[in-house]
Amino acid sequence: SNIANTFNSATTQFSVAGDSNGKIYLTVLDTSNLRSYFTYYNGVSWSSIMTLSLTASDNFTSVATDGTNAWVFYGERSGLSSSLSGSRKLVYKKCAPPFTASDCDASVTAVVSSHTIFDKVWVYDDSVATYEEETTGAGESTPADVAHSSSSTIAKDSNDAIYFGLDEKYDAISWDISTNGSGGTMAWEYCSAVDGTPTCTSWGSLTLNNQPAPNFTTDSWIAFTAPADWQAAKVNGEGTAYYYVRARVSGAYTTGSVGVQMAAIPLISGAGVIGAVASNATHIVWTENAASPTRVRYASVTTTASTAPSSTVSISPVVQAYSSATTATQPSTMRHIVRTSEGTLHSFVQLGTSTATCALGGLWWLYSTDSGITWICGSQLDSNTSILFYADARADSSDNIYVVYSVAAAGGNTAYDVTYRKLTSSNCSPAPCDWAVESAQVPTDLDGDASGDNAGFSYATIELEGTTRAWIAVREYDGTNYQVGVYYSDGLTAAPTWTVSQAALSTAESNSNRHIPTIARFASKIAVFFADDTSSDLEWRYRADADGLTSWNSAASLSSTYTITVATFSAVGDTAGNLYVTSNDGTVVYFSHYLSSWSSIATVSSAAASGAFASVETDGTSVWVVYGETTGLSSGLPGSRKLVYKKGISPFATGNFDTNSTAVVSQHGTFDKVWLYDASADTYEDETTDAGNTTNADVAHSSSSTILKDAGDIAYFGKTAKFDSISWDLSTNGVSCEIT
Repeated sequence: SNIANTFNSATTQFSVAGDSNGKIYLTVLDTSNLRSYFTYYNGVSWSSIMTLSLTASDNFTSVATDGTNAWVFYGERSGLSSSLSGSRKLVYKKCAPPFTASDCDASVTAVVSSHTIFDKVWVYDDSVATYEEETTGAGESTPADVAHSSSSTIAKDSNDAIYFGLDEKYDAISWDISTNGSGGTMAWEYCSAVDGTPTCTSWGSLTLNNQPAPNFTTDSWIAFTAPADWQAAKVNGEGTAYYYVRARVSGAYTTGSVGVQMAAIPLISGAGVIGAVASNATHIVWTENAASPTRVRYASVTTTASTAPSSTVSISPVVQAYSSATTATQPSTMRHIVRTSEGTLHSFVQLGTSTATCALGGLWWLYSTDSGITWICGSQLDSNTSILFYADARADSSDNIYVVYSVAAAGGNTAYDVTYRKLTSSNCSPAPCDWAVESAQVPTDLDGDASGDNAGFSYATIELEGTTRAWIAVREYDGTNYQVGVYYSDGLTAAPTWTVSQAALSTAESNSNRHIPTIARFASKIAVFFADDTSSDLEWRYRADADGLTSWNSAASLSSTYTITVATFSAVGDTAGNLYVTSNDGTVVYFSHYLSSWSSIATVSSAAASGAFASVETDGTSVWVVYGETTGLSSGLPGSRKLVYKKGISPFATGNFDTNSTAVVSQHGTFDKVWLYDASADTYEDETTDAGNTTNADVAHSSSSTILKDAGDIAYFGKTAKFDSISWDLSTNGVSCEIT
């Protein structure tokens, strides 16, 4: 069967390796387009084709594997003149599972480190007794740029010379010249002795093994065996000593040569490797030199084997679960994740109709015993996938977990109940604990005004009063009006009795954007926060443990600056009696702190996603406010906000929060490199800057005036770290096209 249409089978070289697990690793060199490709067969299907190089040579390719990774060897031409005899380096790239384009090395590794351009090149004109440095000119392929300014040649008269220096020994020199020399001869010499500086004091004659045209009368090369007494030296007071070979004019030229490029690279042909990596090594042979006698060489390349396959879960953060709902972890007023004292993390996620994570959809408890690296499906708490329920959870000092779940919706429905559940811990030594998921309880006592006309409950939250009881704050709807009701339990059992504390903690009214509560414990008190019934101010009421079970302080506003219209606020307390509150109001994130009185409101950000989410955490001293940041992102971009946080310290004024936000996910950002390739023009254009800003209609290839249009056009998105999503905002939509 056909593997891919990418390959030009008429002009290809290829290499294949297999392993004992039935996997196949294939590399293909398209000699017509000078591109190196790689693909992988997992026993069932072939991966997408990966382009390893757009500047490969047309001579060889080979692949080795350790059963997990693959190493592809080929000739790389990048930066080398096509007229240079040594116009390709022998290199390799490592590719790792899952073998996508970003899983192969971005840069090559040379098999022979000395096969490179020179670290230092000098041209010496004896008539003026001066050295001129030509390192840059000799290292790139600009025509006719290697010459001494006095003679306008590399070397012409007796004792003129060119010096080739590298920081390690080498055994070949190749050159490309734009003007051929005529009528002269070169003496090839190496530095055989130095003084203490170390300046070269003696030059020995270099024995050449192969030298078809050693006098710079044409593009050519030399090969030699590195002399045993070759010394690293300085020739013109340079700061570093190099291993120098010089070509000195021993017979004057009638026409001096002018250079294009010089390199310590011989012509390399026919490289091949053993297909199986053994003892962290890959064994490779190849042929050097463009004419007889050639040299067949061998090297053992360190290619460290992997002990386990790579995986997309190496991208941080890990994917905890998949959901059909974009609201899987809403709203901000609920705590969807808790940590028990022995270190287990517990997450409560609405999977919707997705069965990819836990085989069934609905509301699930997931847990992790390894600090969030892997997650286990604990139990399905609610199976409804048409009416979605969301959980709020707390853990007690004995590692029991208490959960309430309800809808996050307006209006009424007979299914809009509050459900309570306890996860009872046991066998906690050694950690982790075991948890028994107790039967669901739908408290019939949640009827605040005793009229029996409650049309629906929503946005339920729970808090614990030590080991004595639990408190539930929930929004109630009677068919016309909304209000906050608060209830308490007679204990912390699996099925406690619930009693109304305040049927109307807030004043009832019909606005469906208000009366969404959140609840927090601070020292020996319980506080409930909700939107004001007339102006959407954020209000609160609290009680002390010593107060009567129906006693609550009068409602009071934190600040009239708050405008609460959705459930995008969060509160947390500590044992010292502090309360910390944050809210995402429109595009602003606000913060307030309480210790006997409320602080002035602080502005954490003025560039937040509008009415999206905000959450706060504390260690009892500092706070961290998490929200969505839109700075530098187009509002038309599906990924128009980054998940970020800012740290705040006492006294929690605006100036006490970080000036700049910190991304929770480092790879969530604009791309480090964006290229557009136009197949008809066969050119790449860098659109990194334009793709990273919000200027309208500025990302397009100049040839087509589009991102992509014709078959073979390509858009490349690159980052320095692995990523797993791409979003875009277009000014002109494409029509009738297919993208792979």
